[in-house]
Amino acid sequence: MARRARFSIERSGKVPVATGWIALNHRYSTSHGGAMVRGKWYKIESSSGSVYRVLRFSPLLRHAQGEFGGEVSLDWDSSLELWGGESASEPRELLVTEASLLQSVGCAWRYPDPAVQLSLRFAIVLGGLSLIISSVGLIR
Repeated sequence: MARRARFSIERSGKVPVATGWIALNHRYSTSHGGAMVRGKWYKIESSSGSVYRVLRFSPLLRHAQGEFGGEVSLDWDSSLELWGGESASEPRELLVTEASLLQSVGCAWRYPDPAVQLSLRFAIVLGGLSLIISSVGLIR
C-alpha cells in the first residue's frame, strides 16, 4: 500500500541506523490504513531519487500529530540520494511503498553494504543453482 509522507531527516544520532535500513516512529506500524512491517523491503522515493531499504521502528523519533509525517532516520547513502545532496534539514515529501518479491531479490543484489551484498549474492546464486539441480533430478 502506497503512503505519502512528509518527513524531516533525523541526523542527530538519536537512532543509529545500519547501512541499508530506514527507521520511522513506531506509530506507523499500525496507523493510516494499514500496517508497515518491520524487516521488509520498502521503496522510498523523493523528487531527487529513490532507494530500497529495510524498515525498522523507533519510539525515539518524533511523530507528527494529525498527519503522516515526522522524523525519519536514514543511512548516509540513502539521505544523499533522497535529498539530492541538498541540505537534509528541510522537510521532504517521501512516497513509501512495499517492495514486491522480485524487487526484494533485486534489493538484495544491490545492497549498499559490500559484505552483506556478497553473502546475499552467494545465497541467491547457490539457491538458484540448487533449484536447477533438483529439477534436473525430477525430470530424469
